[in-house]
Amino acid sequence: MAVEQFNVGVVDCRIAARTGVATYGAVHDVVAIGSFGVTFNVASDELMGDGGVSDIFARIIKAEIRFRFGFRSMAVWSILTGQSISSTASYDQMAVDSDKLPYFGITFVTEHSDGNGNTVFFVPKCKIMSDVEFSADQTQYITNEITATAVRENPTYRVVSKRQATYVQSVDVMPPWS
Repeated sequence: MAVEQFNVGVVDCRIAARTGVATYGAVHDVVAIGSFGVTFNVASDELMGDGGVSDIFARIIKAEIRFRFGFRSMAVWSILTGQSISSTASYDQMAVDSDKLPYFGITFVTEHSDGNGNTVFFVPKCKIMSDVEFSADQTQYITNEITATAVRENPTYRVVSKRQATYVQSVDVMPPWS
């Protein structure tokens, strides 16, 4: 069966700490997901000979994952930074230090334009590899824009997996499908 659907908007995002090959900690909702994008990075070469290009080679080696979301969940920041949260009855606190950043898994969900089903993008192994900035203004919500680098997890999930379905797929567990 071929599921040929146009995808509209990003409607859900979930994240979990990567604890091993295709294994993850608790899945957390990334609240107020606003956008996401994927750019595949390619290694390539040309074989020059006989007065021209004789052959070309190209391979996807990694992907850049960009996403923007509302700043609300300390658990999401803990997964992204690897830092722990200390809590009391009246506050949660997390101090970001110069520790190594961890791998995490993330899913993004888009709706089908006809309202039947959805598409899930699963990134099994990525980490933040660029600067992170967030700021506040008098009349705007604090949002975060993250760029993470994804690398191949294993032959099953690869760098990024995409599944289109005629039903609404759940992303409450990671990986979202077996």
